[in-house]
Amino acid sequence: MSDPATPGPRNIDYSESMNVGRVHESVKREKDIRQPGNEPVSLGVYLLLAPLLLLAGGYFGLYRDGGQSPKVPAFDASLLPEPGGAIDPVKEGKKLYSSVGCAACHQPNGQGQPGIYPPLVDSEWVKGSDKRMAMIIHSGLIGPVTVKGNVYTGAMPAQGPLLNPKKLAYIMSFIRSEWGGGASLVTPEQAQLVYEEFKDRKEQWTIAELEAAVPADEMLPKVGGEEAAPAPDATAPAAAN
Repeated sequence: MSDPATPGPRNIDYSESMNVGRVHESVKREKDIRQPGNEPVSLGVYLLLAPLLLLAGGYFGLYRDGGQSPKVPAFDASLLPEPGGAIDPVKEGKKLYSSVGCAACHQPNGQGQPGIYPPLVDSEWVKGSDKRMAMIIHSGLIGPVTVKGNVYTGAMPAQGPLLNPKKLAYIMSFIRSEWGGGASLVTPEQAQLVYEEFKDRKEQWTIAELEAAVPADEMLPKVGGEEAAPAPDATAPAAAN
């Protein structure tokens, strides 16, 4: 006999039915709750990374497996300083003569080009006033010039902005030593005087201006190099150790 206090099994009413559409509607109303850190990546990030990925892929495809490699300038051993730090101005000037463009007009052998660019070999402009020569290289020369009895019409652009006093002195020392019959060398300190005196000049020289400004025998003051060091006084007592 069953206990009346114990509820018996519920009679199932098979006539009850579930409203499926109402259930779906309630599911749709549920908000999507996402955990922090799981947000999708924004489109802006993809747009930013795309070009970087393309560049990286192109670089890898170009240089991998023994392909092309970035060009490294060849080391020029001639640019190393002389042993002991000493510098030969004539040797340095010879390198500069070829590298800065002098040889393109006056030729590597200093013979120039007939009717256009005058020779430097045995030129009166090389063997004469070193100041005139420095002024020509610094500010340039325009108009006809007579060299060794021949007239040349090619204009020389100013080289001062492309050089500096030291390079100008080295180039002049090489030209005067090599093709000027052993004419005096030029020190950087002497070339510096030319840079200072004509720092505001913008025009190329003409021969008439040059001859009016500087006499044919005027030389640069003896400054720098061995001339700058005073000769030791033989009568002075030796310094105590």
